[in-house]
Parts: sequence; structure tokens; C-alpha cells
Amino acid sequence: MRLRRLLPIALVLWASLAWADERSDFEKARVAYLKKDYVEASARFEAMLDPKSGTVKTPDLINEAQFCWGAVKFAQGDIAGAHVLWKRVVLSNAQYNADPLSYPSPVLNDFITYKSTLNSEIIQQQQQQAAQAAAQREKERKERERLEARVKELEKMTAFETVEVKNSRLVALMPFGIGQFQNGRTLLGALFLGSEAVAIGLTFVWFGVYRSEVDQYNAILNDPTPMTPHQRQTQANQHSLVAQDMRTADFITLGVLGALIIGGIVEGQVDFRSSYEYQRPRKQQKALLLPSFAPLSGGAQFGLLGRF
Repeated sequence: MRLRRLLPIALVLWASLAWADERSDFEKARVAYLKKDYVEASARFEAMLDPKSGTVKTPDLINEAQFCWGAVKFAQGDIAGAHVLWKRVVLSNAQYNADPLSYPSPVLNDFITYKSTLNSEIIQQQQQQAAQAAAQREKERKERERLEARVKELEKMTAFETVEVKNSRLVALMPFGIGQFQNGRTLLGALFLGSEAVAIGLTFVWFGVYRSEVDQYNAILNDPTPMTPHQRQTQANQHSLVAQDMRTADFITLGVLGALIIGGIVEGQVDFRSSYEYQRPRKQQKALLLPSFAPLSGGAQFGLLGRF
């Protein structure tokens, strides 16, 4: 418990000492700059700002060191080298302002001028980066929409299954549009089915009327009711004529029925399709849970196996 209390204090002391070492290195280089010993100052700044072995790690102190190193290069006449270092400072902290009491006016004026130019460049870069980011987001959005559409297409494809149906020549020989239904021509099959059903119905109707008229004919001839032979024969002949008409109509209807049956069979054979395919919703597997058992060394393992 005591160690846990002392640990934060130790960390604070260690950070303070490290910052003090960083500050000390910076002040040594800055003093060399103020003494106009630019070679020593440049060497010290280069060593402390080395990405691998440099001693300065605090961001604010790094900016101060880079600016001061830029002032060293400015004093040496290396304006381009100074601008490279100052650009790093501005990119790290756009609000950075140098201490006006620590640097001469030419350095401060050149930095201000370069910073204003650099700010315009930074704004332009930011606009380009924003445009690139927007283009990247649009590209990602389109790619995401493409993937979502592909997923939906795959889901639709997996939601249905293709079924192949094999047809039979023997089935195509059957009446009532069965051959047409088998070939997938539902409308034509319904036409043959309806026509043949109507024809069959009419044959029964005509035959029923025919039998009724024959019965009436026989009843009149055998009627014991007093009636002159001429009257009896006249009425019987009327029923006989109607019966003959019904029989003729029945024969015609049977002929039409036969033609329809033969026509349906011929059409079914001519238009015969050995097979055809259609899609139907895929059957969803029901969830299934089964017990499992596995022998182990020194015992056994029990569990459940599921399919969803």
C-alpha cells in the first residue's frame, strides 16, 4: 500500500528531472547562439532534435529548439534551411509566436512573413486534403453501397432454389390439357381443359334430353287414353324429331370432343419439353439440438450440438 502511494510521486520526480535535462540542453544551445557561436549551437540543436537519439521530447520545447535552430541557420545565411525548420514549427503549432526579446528583429520579421505565406499554403493543403478526404468518403460510400447490393443479391439468390422438372412423353398423351400443363403452357392447357369439359358436359345434356324424348315417344304410343290414331302419331312424331336432333347434336359434340382430345395430344407431343426449371423459396432448416458425448482421459465430456 505504501509503495502504491510513493509510485506517483516517483513518476512526477522522474518527469521533472527529465524535463530539467531537456531544458538544460536547450539552454546550452541557445547560449551558444546568443554568443554567436553558430557552429556549436547548430551541432547541439542537431543532436538534441535527432529523431532516434535526441534528448528533447516535450512538444513545446521541440518547437522552441527548432525555431532557435532556424534562427542559427538564418544568422549563417541559410534562409532555406531556416524556413524548413520554421515550417515544422508552424505545422506542429499554427499559433506559435517567438519571444520578441530573445531574437533580433530580422529573424522575427522574416519568420512572420514566412509564416503568413506558409499559412496560405497550409490552408491550400488543408483544402486539398479535405477534397481528397471527401473523395475518399464518396468512394467508400459507393463501395459500401456496391457491397450491400451484392450482399442483397446473394441473399436473394440463396433464398430461392432452382428446381428441374423432368417431363414424360406418356403424360403428354393424356387429354384435358395435361400435356400443355406439363410443358408449362398453362393458358393453352386451361383452354383445352375447359373446352373438353364443356364438350363432355354437353354430351350428357344432349343424351339426357334424347332419352327423355324417346321415353315421351314410347309413352304416347302406349298411352291408353282415348286419342285418335292420327293425334297419337302426330305427338309421337314430334318427340321423335326432337330425339333425333338431340342425338345428332350429341354425335357432333362427341366429334368435337374427340377432335379437341386429338388436337391437345398432338400439340403436347409437338411442343414437348423434356424438362424445364423454375425457382421456389428455399426451405429453411429448423433449429436442431442434440446431446453430445466424448470420452476423455479420466472422465467424459457432455454437451449439446446445434444446427440453426
